[in-house]
Amino acid sequence: MSSCTRAIPWPSGRNKHAAAAPESTRPAPERLPRTNSPQKIKRSCRCRLEEAGHQFEWEEIKRDLKALQRVTVEEDGRRLAVRTASTGVCGKVFQAVGVALPPTIREI
Repeated sequence: MSSCTRAIPWPSGRNKHAAAAPESTRPAPERLPRTNSPQKIKRSCRCRLEEAGHQFEWEEIKRDLKALQRVTVEEDGRRLAVRTASTGVCGKVFQAVGVALPPTIREI
């Protein structure tokens, strides 16, 4: 049985009452507690991977995510952002957490 439990996230990590409150009554962003600690991000990532049926080693995930790079190429006055190929488990991690890989080539 999974040890992962996920609540429905509210916008900007705030509670449901703050999400519905008018902008003027919401707390200033600098006063909000930081909710995305590395441990919470790691746990959330692991839970989403588990829900998708994947079990990868954390070191393997980090290695493959670090290998994903963006290179900026400038030629004839045009600037292009080129993404390296996703290797190993990188694509499955992006898919499990619901984030699209950046385009392979795009003009910037």
